[in-house]
Amino acid sequence: LMVAFAGRLVPEKGVVELAQATAAIAEHPDVNGRAVHLIIAGAGPKQGDIERIGCGNIHLVGRLGRQDLAADAMALPSRSEGFATTLLEAAACATPAIVTPVGGTDELVSDERFGTIIPNARTETVEAALREAAHNPQRLAEQGENVARRVRAEYSWRRTAERALSACRKANGK
Repeated sequence: LMVAFAGRLVPEKGVVELAQATAAIAEHPDVNGRAVHLIIAGAGPKQGDIERIGCGNIHLVGRLGRQDLAADAMALPSRSEGFATTLLEAAACATPAIVTPVGGTDELVSDERFGTIIPNARTETVEAALREAAHNPQRLAEQGENVARRVRAEYSWRRTAERALSACRKANGK
């Protein structure tokens, strides 16, 4: 199972806990023979903490362009988030997400049909979600298809412009 994280390597993104969960799975695999690999794209002050974990299943690749990252799932165990662009980009590529219900994540991943919602970014919570994802590749594929349909229907530039225009009209009483 290849899981991607793309973003700033800062405490509020939960990336250290994600790396710790990946290392725990590598240490004690029980996912039907499927290894879990974490690809971390980004830079920031938590990079050293991640490097010190020293797990061969964690791959720090630095900053990448949008076209350079593909995975079975995207993980965003943030403690604080607006509406994450990386979440939207992953959805557009039919990549389901493992997310905490913070900021705008619930607008795209409103329930388990569209991704995996975890209650917090604690290492053991993230680890359990990664193990579940590795056990259920069919579920990941279904979530990916569902979230891709949602993003095409609700988050295109045209749909966004229509919503903005509607909001302006309502604000002006028209």
